[in-house]
Amino acid sequence: MSKEIREMINKIKFFINENVGPQRVTAYHVSSAVFDKFDTNTIGSNDLHLKKGKDKHGFFFTKSQWDVDSMVNVHKRYGKPSIVYTCELTFNNPYTLEDFSKNPVSQFNTSNDGWNIFDRNTETIIEDVFRLNKDAVYFGDFIVVFKPSQINIIKIDKT
Repeated sequence: MSKEIREMINKIKFFINENVGPQRVTAYHVSSAVFDKFDTNTIGSNDLHLKKGKDKHGFFFTKSQWDVDSMVNVHKRYGKPSIVYTCELTFNNPYTLEDFSKNPVSQFNTSNDGWNIFDRNTETIIEDVFRLNKDAVYFGDFIVVFKPSQINIIKIDKT
């Protein structure tokens, strides 16, 4: 794709984002904690999350039932309760796989799975997000938002 076409596509995307309004996506968050709102002070406080050595980079969601089931099984394996939050996420300017493909690091990526791409390239992606003034990461079924105001809890299921 030529540079001119890419620039035109970016201008159209910007126009749509600015004039159509925010994107709204229904997605799921699995936790061992019960709460009625998301809080930036608790990002990364899940002990299962910390066992994987993750830092505090936002609130993680999935649109995939397979991912939800997998996370519930991990909680069960560690003897933890599983609470599945169905949420409506709102964002205007997400960082996408297309954005990531423009970063030289992406040439070493061998996965098309959003979770794996984020896990393997977290620091690079977060740097891009803030440099490009993005308000979410949206890699297919994998989504990260950064502000509680972007999250509306629709339903809470204790499994």
